[in-house]
Amino acid sequence: MRLKGKVDYKKILFILLVLALIIRLAGINQFFETDEVVWARAVKEGNLMEVKIPSSLLSLWAIIPFIKIFGVHTWSIRLPFLIAGMFTILYTFLLGKLLFGKKSALRATAIMSFSAWHVLASLQATYEGSFLTLFFVMSIYYYLKYEIKQKNISLVFAGISFGLATLSKLTAVLLLPILLIYSITKTRDILLSTRRMIVLSLIGFVTFLIFPIVSIITKSPAFIVSLYYLLFFPSLLTTNITNISLLIIQFLYAIIWAGPLFIGLPLIRLSERKKTNNRKFLVLTIWIIFMIFFYVFIIKDNFRPMERYMMIIIPALSIICGEVLSKIRWDKKLKTITAISFPVSFSLMLLMSKINIRFLPFYPKTAFLKEAIMMRWNFFVPFTGSSGPVGFYIKFSIIALSFIFAGVFLIWSILTKIKGKKLLSRKLLVIFVAISFAFNIFVLQEYLIGTTSPDINEISWEIIEYANENQLKKPLFIFRNKGVPFYLEKRYTKKQEDEFNFNYFEITDYSPDKFYPVWLNYTDNYYDYDDIYFMNFDFKHNQTLYLAEKYIDLKKSQDTIINSTILFIDFPYVDKKSELWTELQTCELKKEFISNGYKTGYIFECG
Repeated sequence: MRLKGKVDYKKILFILLVLALIIRLAGINQFFETDEVVWARAVKEGNLMEVKIPSSLLSLWAIIPFIKIFGVHTWSIRLPFLIAGMFTILYTFLLGKLLFGKKSALRATAIMSFSAWHVLASLQATYEGSFLTLFFVMSIYYYLKYEIKQKNISLVFAGISFGLATLSKLTAVLLLPILLIYSITKTRDILLSTRRMIVLSLIGFVTFLIFPIVSIITKSPAFIVSLYYLLFFPSLLTTNITNISLLIIQFLYAIIWAGPLFIGLPLIRLSERKKTNNRKFLVLTIWIIFMIFFYVFIIKDNFRPMERYMMIIIPALSIICGEVLSKIRWDKKLKTITAISFPVSFSLMLLMSKINIRFLPFYPKTAFLKEAIMMRWNFFVPFTGSSGPVGFYIKFSIIALSFIFAGVFLIWSILTKIKGKKLLSRKLLVIFVAISFAFNIFVLQEYLIGTTSPDINEISWEIIEYANENQLKKPLFIFRNKGVPFYLEKRYTKKQEDEFNFNYFEITDYSPDKFYPVWLNYTDNYYDYDDIYFMNFDFKHNQTLYLAEKYIDLKKSQDTIINSTILFIDFPYVDKKSELWTELQTCELKKEFISNGYKTGYIFECG
């Protein structure tokens, strides 16, 4: 919208930040899973310096004061990441203001505040979305500020931010070629640009020295171990792609999280004949292109969680979108079109989500592509939530039709503008924005509260509550959801620190009807779960095994399940013909958990 008269931009910014905070607080207590559990256990036992990861130590350190003040809770561990996400929004505003002015910056802030993708980024107690992105944006902001005002203190802040970014994750080194390419392109002076990057790098390196210094002072092997793990990084650059379909699925997840808005509005910018402020867009364009190029063509890992890797470009996309929207003249007609298009689009999505639903087994994943190609779109697509398998569903027809209709109005708007019909072009563009924003809000509410699909987060908490209120028969067996023991250990485990190799099994695309072994070869300090096991399948002996999070005798097999309890969260959906369900049929169903009419959680007692 076009703001008339004297506008209190600080007040509007404050309101947007408050709304962004409220939205993110709604999801701060979502169920822990996978990577987050590693960090949660580490901080719980005070073993932060012992976590064997090559970076992100700053993120781990940031948790310490919060658990010291509030205790160890899901929300207290996520809180520093949420705060980092909020500061990322603030620095996105500052960067947008520096490049394009307050109006564009406010629109970028609004887009980012309500972005489902950035809400996800703010609620992950893990690598990319929070601290890495925050310090990435800060470094670029202070470097551009140095260019404009030529004050050395800004370059110092840029270097410190760069060093903190590398402490968050070492992929932050990609900032250097981005700024170097930008500086050379703008100044046409290779020597000057190189000198600036050397200064920035040296300041960043001094900041990064916090890591080895703290390791030495605390007599921790963390820094040496991290260097050792970096030796394996080149393998990510040489791995051969074995399944192109699975790789496509990973990219599609990122595109869906981005939504039509983050894709369409930058295309509007590219389609403009008179590209004003080209130099101001330069750093944002290089930022986006370089990161996409790196993760698509340089990294060769078969499993690339692109929706997580690409979180680092959310600020750049938001600023571009904000600048494009600032050029729209929001008269009464356009406001009326928006007021009609948005609720109609959102209501249709809610209606479609309840009609003729099908659940596809998560494996093989290629079945989803096959159904999409065959135009059988009435199936649920599973999305990961803050971390790991505890996530949510969205009906594929909603995804497909939202992108199709948004794309039609976007292309129609671009073509009519080329023909000189600017008024009609603006109307079509506004409809595109309304559909895109409605889709974003639909994804956001499914992620946070699950109004139409089963609320997996709620089911997970209900299972934990039931298990803690009722003394279940031990040992406990758990499939896939590795956050469960974290919430049960007070009642069901003997607490005893033990270093062991972590092995577990999973159903995968390679064997969708059986338990398939997945080997995670790293060691760490965790609890030794004497009475909690994960369900596995041993192909060598063709039998189901039930292994604790430690090495145990592989001869243990079928009889282990006698006199035990199985906690099973059926997300993503597991085929009823699979071996897992065959095992479950031999047990007594003690409790089932239903959300929005869908049976998703089960507790079985065996023996």
